[in-house]
Amino acid sequence: MAIDRVQSILSSIHLKIQSLLKPERFYVFTINATRGELSFTWVWEKDGFTPAIQKPWAPRAIAEGALPDHIIFQRRSLSYELNFADQIHQDGLTYWPDGSEPVSWLGVPLLAGEQVVLGALVVEHFTKPQAFGENGQRFLEAVAQQTALALQNATLYSGLERKVDVLRVLNQIGQKITSNVGRSEREILGEIYQQARNLPLDMATMYIALYDADQDVISYPFICLNGEQTDASKLDAWQGRKGLRGRTGWIIRSQQPRLVSTIEEAAAWYDEMGVEGSHRRDFASWLGAPMVYGDQALGVIAAFHLTDEHKYSEDDLEVIQILASQAAVALQNLRFYQAWMQELDKVNADYRLAVMSDVGSEFAHRMNNLAGTIPVWVNMARALLDRDNPRDVQVLEYLDKVDKDVKNLIQAAQVIKKTTEKRPPETIKVNELVEIAIGRAVETLPAIEKRITIKKHLASDLPDLELEREKLLDTLTSIIKNGLEAMPKEGILTVSTRRSGGVKAPIEIQVTDTGIGIPPSDLTKIFDLFFTTKGKQGLGYGLWRDKTFIKELGGDIDVDSQVSEGTTITIKIPSTTVKS
Repeated sequence: MAIDRVQSILSSIHLKIQSLLKPERFYVFTINATRGELSFTWVWEKDGFTPAIQKPWAPRAIAEGALPDHIIFQRRSLSYELNFADQIHQDGLTYWPDGSEPVSWLGVPLLAGEQVVLGALVVEHFTKPQAFGENGQRFLEAVAQQTALALQNATLYSGLERKVDVLRVLNQIGQKITSNVGRSEREILGEIYQQARNLPLDMATMYIALYDADQDVISYPFICLNGEQTDASKLDAWQGRKGLRGRTGWIIRSQQPRLVSTIEEAAAWYDEMGVEGSHRRDFASWLGAPMVYGDQALGVIAAFHLTDEHKYSEDDLEVIQILASQAAVALQNLRFYQAWMQELDKVNADYRLAVMSDVGSEFAHRMNNLAGTIPVWVNMARALLDRDNPRDVQVLEYLDKVDKDVKNLIQAAQVIKKTTEKRPPETIKVNELVEIAIGRAVETLPAIEKRITIKKHLASDLPDLELEREKLLDTLTSIIKNGLEAMPKEGILTVSTRRSGGVKAPIEIQVTDTGIGIPPSDLTKIFDLFFTTKGKQGLGYGLWRDKTFIKELGGDIDVDSQVSEGTTITIKIPSTTVKS
């Protein structure tokens, strides 16, 4: 839980206790059940506050026969206000801390329900017997009840804040590592690590392992030790090996994540795997998850600490599972892309476009699967927040941003999916559809009306067409919008329709802007899936979708552009679509 929030809670209760009970020592301890430790979060003695970083107030293991630890096991208030030493001796207890013993001692558990003990409040007096009495105990119990509730809320709030931050970062990671499928494997793995560093998860020592199922070989293309990226080829312990042995092999074989919190658990895991001798490497904490696509484990992402136990939690395990799933999608995207590109180099352009359509459909399916659960988590988180609380309002703003990004991602997937779906053809009038497309594009960019002139040259003798209306409308809107966006300051957009030639000549729709133009190096790639010049704002499916549709009609899209002068895109719709 956030330290400042806890300190604020304890500061408030300290004033109440000091004014009514007037103890000579007051301290609060909380329990780390995972580590089996007591942490002294608030220590006040008559000379003032004591930093809880040195003995006897530093965190320590819970001792069953010690006082105040006995409160944890009894789950009830304990009071020793007469003959303190004799009473605790009769109960088989030893006083802690070492040093002067109090005359009056009262401890009350911080209970979350009847079973869970969060810690305790303790007051002591060194000169006055029966300093607190029954009334004091009832008062301290009432304060403890309020404190336990406040601490529990603080823990839940901090946990929620962490989950919101994690969701936001994971959403950004998903966009980053899947945004450009054309990158190399090395670039993708480096991007995964760079983005993972933004997570509230210690990844200073981590690795990414890949598994070649055909060769039955595990390799370690990415290793980071104490924050420094390391070349695996120079480390004997990280050489690629055949067979699914050791921790990484166990994760790949089982396709299950694993959390190891202590040296003892690590030893038990090695025993479970049957690993002996020099193959057993010491570590105190380990966290790993498989990168699974379909029913195939592509590899493992893992982080570990050699000496620190309890370094990771179940929440961390959930985070690394999501990260591994995203990495699997990115790596499989790359493998699909590389395989398709090898095949497409052997075939003609028309078949290449058809194959890319299949890739787009698969990509849309996987993107939907990846992003579809995040809005559910966001809505669950919203339900726990109070809009009247300023801190909650800030968290809600973060949730809104996460929700918006995910919706954009899902919308992109739906657009790609829509491209591959077939709908019944309709009778359309080309000029009417052009007018609607211009209106739609202008609505998305309302500011352009003041700085851009739109000119229309629409032929009056065009025949009606028989094709999928919405797809042609989406195509025209997309291209017109691109033209408007290419003129950030001012310019002229010209939209023309014509049919040059006889009845077998294609219908032409031309969109010309006086904008920034397209560099020659990009002209050959602008219709490729995933290629974009819009940075973070683009996903690279717009022009690919448009050309896919026109090609399916038997037509074509041509582009002519000069940097700083403008761009002309010409759509040619074949005469076979003319309504008979």
